[in-house]
Amino acid sequence: MRSEVLVATTNPAKQERLRSLLAGQGVVFHALEELPNVPPPEETGLTHLETARGKAVYWSEAFGGLAISSDGGLVIPALGPAWDSVRTRRATGDDAPDAERIGRLLALMGPYEGEDRAALWAEAVVLADDGEVLAEWEVEGPKGYLLRAPVERRIPARARRVTNGSAGALRSSYLVASAQACRARSALE
Repeated sequence: MRSEVLVATTNPAKQERLRSLLAGQGVVFHALEELPNVPPPEETGLTHLETARGKAVYWSEAFGGLAISSDGGLVIPALGPAWDSVRTRRATGDDAPDAERIGRLLALMGPYEGEDRAALWAEAVVLADDGEVLAEWEVEGPKGYLLRAPVERRIPARARRVTNGSAGALRSSYLVASAQACRARSALE
């Protein structure tokens, strides 16, 4: 059984979620920080699945073994081409603070009401070994609605688990992907 997997993200929350997909499989996890001389890949995919696939293949080659990667974003159907869930972070800049990203989104959503404020989280997860894709999943979370202004208070962790906002949708997406990952255990053997 292959027991070492590179978790191909520097985002701590995403690292935790990706590790949870392979929990209980006797896997030893490695972090990108263990490959300090390898620059990150360009994210050129046109979909979340293409982007996750590109990262998993790239990092599995650099690592010389298994790598798991993901890519996701907030899908807002009413905005059409004005909002590309694959490029939202890149559109405002990787170093743009969350407040700036939220402000941009709220400005775009200004004229929309009711059902047109619907949004959902889409997420893709890919497992690759030495540059070859072993398994991939793409899921969408439940639909929610965007507020008109940011919420200033922090929501307790227990309450976040049951929300229908993007965080809840992301967790739901990972849970679905996790269930599907259980079916792909043979990829690790």
